[in-house]
Amino acid sequence: VRQRAPMDDTLPASARTGRHLGRLWAREEVERLRAAGRIREARELAVAWQLVTPVSGAVVLENERQYQEAGLEPVDPETVPAIPEPGTKVLWLIGLGWLLWGRSRRRAARRRHG
Repeated sequence: VRQRAPMDDTLPASARTGRHLGRLWAREEVERLRAAGRIREARELAVAWQLVTPVSGAVVLENERQYQEAGLEPVDPETVPAIPEPGTKVLWLIGLGWLLWGRSRRRAARRRHG
């Protein structure tokens, strides 16, 4: 069960939550408000938490000039959830492992069949 609790800086770090858990709570709360017909409140909460929902959206532009032309201000990148992409070295290691695995399977198959 997720529920909102007052912010308390005296809590130990293990008792605090991350932003992601807060976003999950906010998404559920937006849905609850929307179902209750409280659309404005749902929209305000979704915007405050930077959620894309049936009552809110997002604008993603490529550069600062586009934001200026649209009369928008980009959000702080630190507040936007992101899934880290694997680095180039990791991708190379995965590819090399896959190739070596396939090669060893082909050799084993050749030994079994002749």
